[in-house]
Amino acid sequence: MSIDRRKFLVAAIVAVGGATALSSCSEPEAIIIPTDDVESGLRFYTEDEYKLLNRFADILIPETSSVGAIRAGVPSYMDGLMADWASDATRLRHRAFLSELSNQLQGLAKRDFLKVSQENALQTIKDFDELAFAEPKNFSDYIGFKDLLATVYSTTELGAEATGWSYAPPGYWDPNVPKDYS
Repeated sequence: MSIDRRKFLVAAIVAVGGATALSSCSEPEAIIIPTDDVESGLRFYTEDEYKLLNRFADILIPETSSVGAIRAGVPSYMDGLMADWASDATRLRHRAFLSELSNQLQGLAKRDFLKVSQENALQTIKDFDELAFAEPKNFSDYIGFKDLLATVYSTTELGAEATGWSYAPPGYWDPNVPKDYS
């Protein structure tokens, strides 16, 4: 029996509670507008931060036989999420995290992470994962960031279709609802 990587990611997020990364956000009733729907461009990320987010998301959930993070709109959704929903404290922490991540990846890649080949970028992230998952207490922001990207991916329409994610209809909770449930 083979396990589809995207389905595994979604199951892991649900099992571990990846959505808790959003718990520090404010105003849950706010509407999140993806950056692609805004004429003025980026609303939270700097250009360099957005490039890092794009590169990382593309490596974490690449375009394969199913939709990848970029085509699903994960980076633009993240920009909207941070601009429209995140608290000031979350924004500051996230921005500091991205700066540290950029420095760490550049150190491992021994040059600008955004300019290395896709193969080298993938290896750099694998190397960083080894460090992070060997000492998860010291890398909780990184692990939460990966969970958040995967969660955002699975909540986009294209990501949900690619993962086979489906939601139970309103009413009682049943953890084992078939996809064709009506």
